[in-house]
Amino acid sequence: MISCIENILALRAFWSFDRTLHDFYSNFNGRGNVGPKFISPGYNGHGACLWLNRTLMQSVSILPPPFFNIPNSSFTFEVWVYPNELYYQDENSFNTILVQCQAMSVRKCLHLTIYE
Repeated sequence: MISCIENILALRAFWSFDRTLHDFYSNFNGRGNVGPKFISPGYNGHGACLWLNRTLMQSVSILPPPFFNIPNSSFTFEVWVYPNELYYQDENSFNTILVQCQAMSVRKCLHLTIYE
């Protein structure tokens, strides 16, 4: 019997946002857009947390953008979010948490959002 085990390297990224925008593994460091802030103590009473103000359109971009090749593979995104307020203007209002685009096309993006 011949068996073949494919050696697959798992791509990992971890952003704690505990006073830093850098990835724990130093692969995908973040850049703040429009001055996001850290609040201390964090939600659980320890460390710090990232504080984004939607009206200022604050965000974090990861450069160079990691492209997690997720088609035909299993993947997990874990996000802890504590929204103080959710945006709602109409039925097309979304509160975006994460976006990954394969190309600059709406039809080739993964959007992780909260919809109110």
